[in-house]
Order: sequence, then C-alpha cells, then structure tokens
Amino acid sequence: MVFLRFSVKLIGFISTIILTRLLVPEDFGLVAIAMSAYAFLELLNAFGFDAALIQKQNANNEHYDTSWTIKLIFGLFSSLLLIATAKPIASFFNDPRLVDILYCISVMFIIDGITNIGVVDFRKKLNFKRDFIYEISIKLISSVFSISLAVWLSNYWALVLGMLLNSLIRVLLSYQLSTYRPSFCLTKWHELLQFSSWLYINNALKFFNQKSQDIVIAKLSGTNFVGLYNIASEFANLPSNELVAAINRATYPGYAKCNISELRSLYLKVISSISFLAIPACIGIALIAPVFVPVVLGDKWLPAIPIMQLLSFAGVFITINQNVGYIFIAIGKPSYTTMTLALRVSVLLILMFWMVSVHGYIGAAIAILITSALMFPILMIFVCYVLEIPIFLYLSKLSRPLISSTVMYLLSVYLFYGNITIDLSIQTHSIYSIYSLIKIVITGASIFSLTTIALWLIQGRPGGPEKFLITNIINSISSLKR
Repeated sequence: MVFLRFSVKLIGFISTIILTRLLVPEDFGLVAIAMSAYAFLELLNAFGFDAALIQKQNANNEHYDTSWTIKLIFGLFSSLLLIATAKPIASFFNDPRLVDILYCISVMFIIDGITNIGVVDFRKKLNFKRDFIYEISIKLISSVFSISLAVWLSNYWALVLGMLLNSLIRVLLSYQLSTYRPSFCLTKWHELLQFSSWLYINNALKFFNQKSQDIVIAKLSGTNFVGLYNIASEFANLPSNELVAAINRATYPGYAKCNISELRSLYLKVISSISFLAIPACIGIALIAPVFVPVVLGDKWLPAIPIMQLLSFAGVFITINQNVGYIFIAIGKPSYTTMTLALRVSVLLILMFWMVSVHGYIGAAIAILITSALMFPILMIFVCYVLEIPIFLYLSKLSRPLISSTVMYLLSVYLFYGNITIDLSIQTHSIYSIYSLIKIVITGASIFSLTTIALWLIQGRPGGPEKFLITNIINSISSLKR
C-alpha cells in the first residue's frame, strides 16, 4: 500500500510540476474554488459506507447493494443541486467562469455514484495487489490526459476535464477488476445508516477542516492566492496525504479484526513506523522549500514558500494524529472521532478568519499550524486512555525521529541558509539550482540517518523501525554473500 501511494504520488508529483509550468496560479485557484463547492454538496453522499462494510465482518450482498443504491440516488440528487446553485456560487465568489466549470463537474456525481461497490473488498480482504492495479491505472491515465490538455488548451479546463476522465476511468476499471455486480436494493438502509450516521458527521467536519481555507482565502484575498495555497499544500501534505494515508488504508482492515489487546500492540507498532517515516519527511519539505519552489515550480510560485514551510511543520502533528480516527472507528466508536474533529474544526475556523484577516493568505497556514499543535496532546491523551497506553510509552515511540529531524533541520538550515527562521517575505532565489536542491536533500538525509542510529545505539538498540531495517539489511547482505 505504501508502494501504491508512492507510485500514485510520483505520477501526480510529475504531473503537478508539469502543470504548474504550463498553467498559472489563478487556474489552480479557480478549480480549487469549484471543487470546494463540489465537496460541500458531496457531503450529501458522505455516508462512509466503505468503512462500514469493512468494519462489518458479516456484511452480505444486501449490504453492498444497499450501499451502492443509496450512493447512486444521492449522486443524482447532488448533480442536480450543483447545477441549480452554480450561478449563486459564482456570484458569491464574483467570478462568472465558475458557472460553466460547476456545470461540467456536476456530472462527476453521477459517474461516481455508479462506481462498483465491489472494489471495497480489495481492502476488506487485504487484496492490496488488485487495489494497487486499480488506483495506479486511474492515476496514470488521467495524468497523461490532463498534461496533454494543458499543452493544448493552456488554461483551467485542462484540470477540469482531467478530473472528469479520472472519475470515468474509475468506474470502468471498478467493473473490470471486480466480479461483483451491484443491483438496486434498500433492505439494509437502516442498519448501514445506524453505523454510518457518525461517519457522515465526521465527513462533514472533514470538509470544513480541509476546505475552509480555500473558501476564506478566496473571499478575503482572491482566486490567485487560492491557487498558491493549494499548490503549496499539495507538496507540504505529501507525507500525510500519501505516505500516512497508505499506512492507514492498509492498517484499518487489520484494526477491525483485532481485540483490544492486539489493537494496542498493533497501534504502537504503526505509530512508531509512521513517526519514523513521516516526521523527517515533513521537516524535510520545510527544509527544502526555499530551493524547491524556484527550481522546480518556477519564480511565479515564490509566494508559496512560507505556506509550504508552515504547513510542513503542521504536518508533523497531523501525520501522528491521523491514525487515531481509524482506531475509534475500528472499535465501533466513530462518535469519538466526531467529538475530536468538531473541536478541531471549531478552533480552526476561529483562527482562520482571524489570521487571514490579519496576515492575508499566509494566515491560513498559521491557523492550521496552531490548531494542529493544540490538538496533538488532546488526541494523544484520548487514544492512550482508550487503549490503556502509558503516555510515556507513547511518547517514546516518537522521541528518536523527532529529535533526529530537529537536529537535521537546524544543522542543515545553518549550513545552507545561515539562519533558522521561516522567511515570510517573498524573495527571488535565482541563485539556487537543481544541484543545490540535491545537495540539501542528501545532507539532510545523512544527518537524520546518523543521528537516528546514534540515538538507537545509546538507548540500547530497542525494537522498532531501526532494528527492523538494520536486521533486514544484514540478512540481505548475508544472503548475497552465500
């Protein structure tokens, strides 16, 4: 699953870089605003049936068919509603171009509604190879199509039509790769909605958590800044959206099969692996941002640098806490996720309006950083209480990667930039080159690796990702010698 997300993101990474060279920030901002409206109406269909079917080990065909039928009905309704509200939405954001975009993407509700529900079994039955083929094919085809359209059209329609094709390919492959054939059925609606009602609220809260910044920035700062923010967020959130999301996608079905003792042990292993991979990845993105943006994206994206740095630091807290919600759902307590999400969204929205009004579009990133830092101890205490984990034991799983990443950042910044502050002013970094970027990446990775190994040895070689990696490397070398 991690390889799947890396592969998908590598394709998306290359695609985004090419598209940022072909298009301008305003194109990305316009589509981001349209997709915020789409995501808001998508809440009508955000029942979380996939998670419900995975959690319910004895689900039968009626459960699957009912899920598919409800999603199709609400997909049709959402499509009509988006068409009806397209003009008022465009008027609210004072951009008439949004009307045609919203008409176009309304079709995605119908397309997504007929997607084969049988693909849920790829994860439920831990058939991740088939899930890999499914996801990678969709991403590869849609990316090639979007880039081709960007070359041809050189405007935002390349992004819109690319998303449409993504949905269409998803439907076609869902029936090609899964032998299940859904049919109209509503017999299990009450049973499914009883579990999914909390997931529905969770998905609504996730919308405000993920999309509120686009709406606030668009209204207070303008479309161009939404594009800058979204591209910065795209790269800053790589560890949480791709790396940790892959781990969560794979571990959730396993969580659902565990008793509380097994779940405690598995969660500690998972959080240890997540921190070992995600914390240095987040800090590393903040480290390379001043070089990465001008070298890879171009000078027109320079205002995205401070956003990328602030969101990367926020990502340290987000990636660690991201797995907690799956624990609550796996034990049949989605209401716990709802409570923590509601608290996070409340804090975020208050800070968002305040910070954006004071600091402009950069204020959105500041609000997310503060919110994430405040939520970290709350979620840590909550999950430790539910799983009966000593807080000291939990923190010990984070200590080595956190210390090593901090040393990596401070030492690398001192060596390459001469100071350890985030530069909130926008400056031209034309002196940097691909060689500079590679040099910073190699230096940072080396410092992190050496510091981690040193801490691991000092602590007596405890179990964890370091021991797992070193043991496998030694075994591989021994096998080659034989």
